Amino acid sequence: MKPLTGYHTLADRGNYDTIERNGPIKCTGSNAWLGDGYYFWDTDEHWAHHWGEVVYRRKGEDYYIFEARIKRDDSMFDLYGTVAHEKAFFEIAQAFVRIKKIKLEDTSIRQIIQYMRKNAEAFPYTSIRVYDTPIRQNHSRLMVRFLPASFGRTEAMALYEARVQICLLTKVCMVPGSFKLFFPES
Repeated sequence: MKPLTGYHTLADRGNYDTIERNGPIKCTGSNAWLGDGYYFWDTDEHWAHHWGEVVYRRKGEDYYIFEARIKRDDSMFDLYGTVAHEKAFFEIAQAFVRIKKIKLEDTSIRQIIQYMRKNAEAFPYTSIRVYDTPIRQNHSRLMVRFLPASFGRTEAMALYEARVQICLLTKVCMVPGSFKLFFPES
């Protein structure tokens, strides 16, 4: 499959050249919702800028965005584009909550991914591709009906609603030499 383009947002510390040589930077904080890894916004730099504005500019800081080509192959656990992976994740999440004797709403995606990663046979992946749909943001929603309104059914497809992220568990998921400064332009 053709590689994906990912965008990696970081604080501007005046060291873009060092980051470009050694990056990306691993996220290990509490906002690493898929666990520790190298986080990229998939294909659309809009979300990388949005993250820079929300996380850095609001604190009076500038930010960088780096671009990389990310391998899309069997080593990617794809919860955005592979229904079989979504089904497997759902089944494992159900097993996890039964074992832990908790409700699904009392756990997190991070906890379930960590549970999966403990078993290399169940999780032989080196990257994770997921989406989230921000509940408080409806500005990007575009609904396209499957059938004309006159048909009387309301099925529709929501376009451009999700923010898609890719978490690399290892840097080998990037196409070598593709990690470059994207913003600001030099």
